[in-house]
Amino acid sequence: MEAFPEDYIAHNLPLILLSGIGHGEQAASSDSTERSRNLLQEGGFRIRTDVPPLTDSASEDLLQTFLRFDSTNRISERKDVSVKDKPGAFNIKRVGRAYALPPRKASPPPHAPRLGPLSDGGSPPPPLALHSTISPLTPSSPLYPDGIFTSLWITKHQSRLPAVFITFFTLTADPNTSSLRDNQIKTEIANIRGVFYSTNYKTKVVVILIGEADTDSPLDLEERLSSIRKATGFDSRHLVFYQPESSRDAVIEFVKSFLASLQPFCVEYYRDLSKHTRRKRNRTTIPPPTIPPTLGTSQTLPSQAWNVRYEFKLGVFAEFRQEMDAACRNYESAYEGLFSHEIFETISSWSPRFNEARLLADAIAIRILRCLLWTAQPTSAARFWIKHRHRVRSLVDRRGKGSGNYGWEAWEAIWCKSFAQILAMTRNLEISPSGSVESQQVNAQFSPPEKSIPIGERIAPWELLHHGGYWWNRAWKHVRKRRALASQMPEEDRTSPGQSPASAIANRSHLYETYLALEPHLEYPIDNKNGYDYSLEVLNIIRSSIHSFSKRHQERFVEQLRLEEAKECLREERWDDALLIMRSVWPCLSWRRAGWWNMVVEAAWILRKAAKQTADADSLLRLEWESRNSVFPIHPELKHNFHSCLDDLDPPASKPSVVIISEDTLSPVWASLHFATAEGNVGESLKTQLVLVSTARRPSGPIHLSEVKIVFEGGLRPVRVLSDDSETQTQASTTVVADIRLSESSSLVANSAVQSPTSGLASLFGMANITIQPGERKVFNIVCVPREAGDVKVSSINLLCETSAFSLTYVINQQITSDARWWSVQDTRPFSRQLRRETDASTVRILPKPPKLCIEMPNLRRAYYMNEKISLAVLIRNEEEETADVSITARLLSPSRNEAVISWQGESESGSSGAVLNEKDASSRHIVSLPRHSIGLIPSADSRGLTLNMMHTLNAMQHQLELAATYHLVDDPEAPLTRTLTVDLPISRPFEANYELMPRLDSAPWPSFFDPGSIGKGLSQRFLLISKIASFVIEPVIVDTAVLRLQEILGNAICNIDDEKSVTANQSSGHAHEADGIIAPEGLRESNFELVVQENALGDPHSVALNLDLVIRWRRSPEDDLVTTPLEVPRYVIPMSEPRVLLSKRSETTKKQSGLVHLQYTIENPSMHYLTFNLTMESSDEFAFSGPKATIFSLVPISRRTLDYRILAYHGTKWVRATSYFSQQRPLSINFRQSDISIHYICADPYLYAMDKLQDTKVPFVSGEKTGLIDLSQPSLFISAASIAFNPIFWNVVARQEYHNHVLTKIFRSPYYGCYALAVTIFGLGVFRDHLYNEALSKQPIYPPIHQPYIAYGLLAAGNLLVLSSMWVLGVTGTYLGDYFGILMDEKVGGFPFNVTGAPMYWGSTCSFLGVALLRGRVAGLLLTAEVFVMYLIALKYEDPFTENIYAQKDKREKSKKRA
Repeated sequence: MEAFPEDYIAHNLPLILLSGIGHGEQAASSDSTERSRNLLQEGGFRIRTDVPPLTDSASEDLLQTFLRFDSTNRISERKDVSVKDKPGAFNIKRVGRAYALPPRKASPPPHAPRLGPLSDGGSPPPPLALHSTISPLTPSSPLYPDGIFTSLWITKHQSRLPAVFITFFTLTADPNTSSLRDNQIKTEIANIRGVFYSTNYKTKVVVILIGEADTDSPLDLEERLSSIRKATGFDSRHLVFYQPESSRDAVIEFVKSFLASLQPFCVEYYRDLSKHTRRKRNRTTIPPPTIPPTLGTSQTLPSQAWNVRYEFKLGVFAEFRQEMDAACRNYESAYEGLFSHEIFETISSWSPRFNEARLLADAIAIRILRCLLWTAQPTSAARFWIKHRHRVRSLVDRRGKGSGNYGWEAWEAIWCKSFAQILAMTRNLEISPSGSVESQQVNAQFSPPEKSIPIGERIAPWELLHHGGYWWNRAWKHVRKRRALASQMPEEDRTSPGQSPASAIANRSHLYETYLALEPHLEYPIDNKNGYDYSLEVLNIIRSSIHSFSKRHQERFVEQLRLEEAKECLREERWDDALLIMRSVWPCLSWRRAGWWNMVVEAAWILRKAAKQTADADSLLRLEWESRNSVFPIHPELKHNFHSCLDDLDPPASKPSVVIISEDTLSPVWASLHFATAEGNVGESLKTQLVLVSTARRPSGPIHLSEVKIVFEGGLRPVRVLSDDSETQTQASTTVVADIRLSESSSLVANSAVQSPTSGLASLFGMANITIQPGERKVFNIVCVPREAGDVKVSSINLLCETSAFSLTYVINQQITSDARWWSVQDTRPFSRQLRRETDASTVRILPKPPKLCIEMPNLRRAYYMNEKISLAVLIRNEEEETADVSITARLLSPSRNEAVISWQGESESGSSGAVLNEKDASSRHIVSLPRHSIGLIPSADSRGLTLNMMHTLNAMQHQLELAATYHLVDDPEAPLTRTLTVDLPISRPFEANYELMPRLDSAPWPSFFDPGSIGKGLSQRFLLISKIASFVIEPVIVDTAVLRLQEILGNAICNIDDEKSVTANQSSGHAHEADGIIAPEGLRESNFELVVQENALGDPHSVALNLDLVIRWRRSPEDDLVTTPLEVPRYVIPMSEPRVLLSKRSETTKKQSGLVHLQYTIENPSMHYLTFNLTMESSDEFAFSGPKATIFSLVPISRRTLDYRILAYHGTKWVRATSYFSQQRPLSINFRQSDISIHYICADPYLYAMDKLQDTKVPFVSGEKTGLIDLSQPSLFISAASIAFNPIFWNVVARQEYHNHVLTKIFRSPYYGCYALAVTIFGLGVFRDHLYNEALSKQPIYPPIHQPYIAYGLLAAGNLLVLSSMWVLGVTGTYLGDYFGILMDEKVGGFPFNVTGAPMYWGSTCSFLGVALLRGRVAGLLLTAEVFVMYLIALKYEDPFTENIYAQKDKREKSKKRA
C-alpha cells in the first residue's frame, strides 16, 4: 500500500503527545512537504515551556515504556479478541518543550475585499468567512475551490492535534528550592492550559510529576501535590505523581494503568469531534467560501461532495474510537456518495481532481475492507474487493482512458497487493497460520462465510476470503501484463517530453493511464535504462506469495511460484539465482509424484538451462539421467549417448560423483528382485530373480552399468553383480533370461569386503552383461543359500554407472511388487507368470531347518497339586539319519515370582544351579530358566531319558513348561536346529475345608475365691472345632493324618489342642467310601479337634484370638511320597469374660419308662460382676418335664451353676421343641435383653449347641433353635408377601368399579348393603393376611439383634390406637370406602388421629406389622413390613386424588343447587 499516501490508509489511533521528556526531538508529523508544514503549522498556537526537558535515567526509562505501548506500526486485531494485558491502542509521540498546534482558521488573503477601501456608499465590505486552512472554501487550500478531500486533514488529527497532551516536570526533593520550583511548575502548567483554552481545542492536558530519589515524607508530598492541584485547577486524574521504581515490571504496570485511565478521555474527545461534524453535515446550506471563485472558470464543491467529506470524517473519528462497525457504515455511505452521478460524472477525466477522487475512492475502499475484516466479515470483504475493482474499471472505461493500457494493470497490481497487505496486518482471522498444524490444513486456505450470510445462499468460490498468497499471486501476473503492455508502446510515446512536439505530448496524455503509474517515457524509456524495474517487482511479489503459501503447506502452489521465480531470473540472466531456486525444488517435486509430466518437463528444461550456464556438472548429470526416461519428450539439446553428456563442459577439478535416490527422481533403468517362494529353509537353495528394465525413450543410446549391488535385511549376504561385456546376447528378444553364479570373491574388485548393513556378512560376487538397451529387459536367475532363520527383505538395489568423466549411483529403496512376475524360458522363448502371493514378493521368511528330534513326556498326569513333588520324565529320541549332539534347556513360566522350583534329576535346585530367575516375557509372566544341560551324542534312532523335578508349588495356578532341545548334526556343526515342546502344568488345591467352632463344657473345677490355692490359675474354656474336608483330587487319595496347629495366639492365654478324634468319612454322590483313610474324588472327611483355652490371669477381661491352620498329610498311593498340605483356618475370637449358657443332654432308659431325656443347663459367669438370671420353661402338649418352671438365681463372679430338667416325649415323638426363656441383668447398668432359646434334639446326639448375641457383648448360648437372617426356602414367606400385595389392589379395583359401574350396589340393591359386604370382605382378607404373616414368621430363623420386645409393645400399642381410633371416628362406611358408594361425610374429619397423620389406618397397620416382627425377632418380618409400607404408599398415590375429586364434585353440586 506504499502507492497511497500513508495517512490516507493508516489505521487511526488516538494521538498522545509526550512533552518535556527525553533527549532530542521526534517528528510528530508524517508530512514532509514544505506546503504541508505551512498549512498545518503557520498561524497555529505555539506552546513553549522554559523548563528544560527531563533526561535522567528514570525519565528515559519511563519514556521508553510509554513508547513501548505505541501501536502505530502494530498489526491490527479484531474487536472480538480480548487483549487483557494491553491498556488500549494509542499513537504515542514525543515532542519537545516547544510545540505548534494547527491553526483553527486560515489567515485572511492579502488582497481580500474586506481589507480594501470603503464601498461607494461608504459602508464597509461584508466580513470574510474564514475557514480551515485545508478546507475547499479557503483560497490557500489545495482543495480550493472544488477539491473533495486531502490527506492533510487526516495528518492533522493523526499527527498534529493530540487527544491528550502529557507534559512532564520534576518534583524536586531539595527543601531549599522546593517552593520556588513548585511555583514555576504552577506557572508553566497555567501557561500550557491557557494556550489550549485559547485554541478552543478539547485536548486533555495531563501533568506527570516525577519525583526524585529523596522525596519528602508522604505527608509533605501530599501537601505539595494538593497545593499544585489547587493552584492549577487539576484533579488527581490530570496531575499524577510518579515515583521512579527500581523494578521494570513496576514501571510497566504504572504506564499500563495510566494509559488505561486515559482511554475514556480519548473516546470522549473524538466523540465530541464527531458530534461537531454531524452538526455541520446536517446543515441545509453550503457555507460560503472566503473569496468566491472567479465566475465562468471554476465551480464550488456540490452538496453531495460535502456529504462525502462529512461521512468520511465521521468514519475516521469512529475509527479513532475503535468503533469499527460505525466507521464501516460511514465509509460505505461516503463510498456510495462518491460514485454518484453528481461527483465522478461531473469531473473531467483530464482534470487532476479526477485522480484525486479516485485516490479518495481507493482510500475509502481500503478502510472499508479493514473494517469488514475487523468485524469478522471475510466474505463481505472479498465481495467488496471485487465490487470496487469492477466499479473502478467501469468508471475508467467510461470516463477515463480505458483499461487496456499499462496504467490500469499497474492499478490492478496495487489493488491486489493492498488487499494482501491488509490481510497480513489483520490478526485472528481463521486463515491466519498462527494456529496448530491441523487447523492450518483445514482452515488455512480460506475463511468460511460469516454467520450473517443466510443459510442456503450460493457463494461463488472467489467470494470466499482466501489468504494473502492468492492475492500476491494475482498481483505479479498484473505486473507482467503491465510490462507487456508497456513494451508495446510505440517509440514516439516513450520519448522524453523535451524531445517530443506538443501535439504528441497532448495525444499521449489522452492515451495512457498514469494514475499510480509513471509517465510513458519514465515507465519504459527508449534506451531501456532507468525505467520501472518490473523484474524486481515480480520477484518481490512472488516471494511474498511463496511465503504465504508455504506457511499453509500448499506445496504445489509453492512449486509453481518457484518455477515462475526461476523463469524471471532466467529472463534477467541471473543464472546462479535460477539454479539455486530450481535445485531446491527439483528433488522433491510433487508434480512427479502426481504424474504431471508436462510441468515436470518444463521445470527440467529450466534447470538444465541454468545448470549449463553455470557449468554445474552435478545438477546437469542428475537431469540428464532423469531426462532419459520415456516420459520426457525429445529435446534437440539432449545428446544421444548419456555417457557423453558432460563433454560440452570444461573438465572440473574433481570427478563428479552423484548419488540419486529413486524416490526423488525418475530413471531410464529400473531394477527389482523377487523371491520364487514366500518361505525358505536354512541351508537350502533359495531362488531369486534380478530384473533390469529399461524405461528410456527411443531413440537413445544404451546405459552401461558397471555394477549392481543388492543389499538385504536379514540373514542373506549382499550380492554384487559386476559388468562382463564379454558375454554375448544369444536371444533376439527384448527380454533376456540368464543365470548368474555367485562366488565368495572376485579378482576384479580390490575391496571385496563389502558387508551387509544389518548382519555384517561379506558379499557374494557374480559376473553378467548388465548393459541395457532402450526397451530391453534383462532377467538374471540367482541362487542364494541362507544360513540364518528370520525374515529377509530386499533393503536396496544400487545401480552404478562409472566412467572416466563421472560416477553415478542410482539407489532403489522401494520395490514395486504390485505385478511381480517370474520369468522362465520355454522353447528358447521367455515367458512369465504372475507371482500370486499374499506377502511382498521382495520378502521371504527363512525357516529353521526342520528338526527331526522328538521330545516326549510319557508319564504326564492330568493334574498336580500344591506342595506335591512333581517328577516329569523327559524322553528325547533322535530320528535324524545321523548322530546328533544334543543339549536341552528348560523354562518355567508362572503368573508370579517364586512360585515353583525346577531342577534336573541329580542336580541341585534351580535356586543354586545358575538358573536365571525373575525374568519376564511379553505377557508379564515370570520365568525360571535352567542353564543349558548337555545330553551328548545321540545316535540315529536312539533315545535318551531325563527327569525334571518341580517342587515348592505353594499356590494354585497355571504354569507352563517349555523344553527346548538344541542340536546339530555331527557332519554339519554350522547349522544348529531346535525342537521345542510346551506343556501346561496346572497346580490345583487338593482339599478345601469348612469349620465350625462349638463350645464344650469343661469338667475341670473353676478357681474359687474361697480356695486361695486355685486363684492363681485363670479360667479355662473348652471348644470343639469340627472340620469337614472335601477332596478335589481327581483320583482317590490316602489321607494319613490331619493335624490342627496353633500358629499364633493373641491375648494373655494358652491353648492346648488335642489330637484328631471322631474321624469319619462320608459318602459323596457317586463315589463309594473306601477304608484306611482313602477319600474318593469329591468325598468328605470330618475331623474333630478339642481346644482348651486357659487364661494366664484370673479375671482378665480381654478376648483371645486364635490363628490356626489344618495340616493334611496325604499321598496318591502307598508307594508315593507323603505330601503335606496346609489349609487356612479362620481366626476365632474367644470372649473369655462373657457369660455362657451350655446345654447338654443324655437319654435315660428305665424299666418303667423309656425315652426319658435328661437336660442339663450350665450357666457360667466368668466375669467379675454379680449376675442374676430368670429361667422359664414353657409347657408343651408334646412332652412332659420335671424341673422348675420358673426360677431366679444369682451367680457370683467367677462361678457357674447347673440346672437339671427331665423331658418325656408323648406318643414316642422323635422330635420335640423345648423352649426356655432366660433373662439376665448385670450391675453397672449393663442391660441384656431376653433370649428365646429353642432346643431341637435327636436322642442319639449327646450335645447340641447354638450361639446367640447379647446387646453389649457376645454371649454363647447353647441351644438347638435355628438362628440366622432369612430362610428363602420357605414357601410361606412368598405366600405372605403375595397376600400383602393382593389386599390393597383388591379393594382399590373393586371400589373403582363400584364408583364407575355401581357393581356392588346393583348386586345388593343398596349402596349401604354393598358397602357392608365390602367391609366384611376386606376385614376377612385382613385377618387371613395376618394369619399368613404369623405362619411365615414362625418358620423363619431368629435373628437375636432385632428381638426388641419393649419397642415391639410400643409399636403394637401405637398401631392399634391409630387403627381403632380412626375406625371410631369414620364409622364402618367411612372406614371401608363408603365414598365410592356415594355415602359421603358432611365435612372433613380433622380431630385425632387425623391431626397426627392423614392415613392413620394404613400407618397404624404398618406399625403393627413392624411390632410383631420385632417381638418375634425375625428379619423376614422386617422385609414384609417394608412391603406393607410400599403397598400402602402406592395405594395413597391413587386413593387421595380420587377421594379429593369425589368431594370436589360434591361441593360443585351443592354450589349449583344454592345458585338455583
